[in-house]
Amino acid sequence: MPHHPDPSNPLSRSVRYLGPGQPFALRAVAVPQPEAGEVRVRVAACGVCRTDLHLRDGLLDLGRRDFAVGHEIAGVVEATGPGVDPARVGQRVVVYYYVGCGHCRYCRVGDAHLCPQPRAQPGFSSDGGYADYVVVPDVTCVPVPDGIPLTQAAPVGCAGSTAVHAGRLADIRPGDWVVVNGLGGVGAALAQYARHAGAR
Repeated sequence: MPHHPDPSNPLSRSVRYLGPGQPFALRAVAVPQPEAGEVRVRVAACGVCRTDLHLRDGLLDLGRRDFAVGHEIAGVVEATGPGVDPARVGQRVVVYYYVGCGHCRYCRVGDAHLCPQPRAQPGFSSDGGYADYVVVPDVTCVPVPDGIPLTQAAPVGCAGSTAVHAGRLADIRPGDWVVVNGLGGVGAALAQYARHAGAR
């Protein structure tokens, strides 16, 4: 969802989830302000994940209403909250969509994606990237090199990281035969991972 926000307007466009089976709604909301440890990202692109479609189609209900969906986010850091290096402003980033609590048994062994009490889930537990701006924890922002278009970087935070995790769990090695059943975002990324790992 590439878009071009108007910085002179104090409102932000936001595509909102209103409930299972209801169409998403475009609304004007206040530009979010970062708090301690957070940054505000001006969204340049946000991918459409199958999960977003499951929300829209009523196949998934998070029990929440009226929030911005979209978790495959890339953009430019525009503002920082207290405790964040102001040099981050202007940095091109992709947003990783999940931050665990850091204390549970899953987080302690490196499986934060299984954490039952995540600190941050843009597009799920907080406003996501189908908006002009999103506020996220600074630790979720990974720098994107200048040569990579943000429209290509956006899916890396979900589809890309999911594929890499699956590829590592499968222990794909040079010469292995790999079959990917389904070439959506994750499947396409996994096929690329397997190719770069030397699989056939």
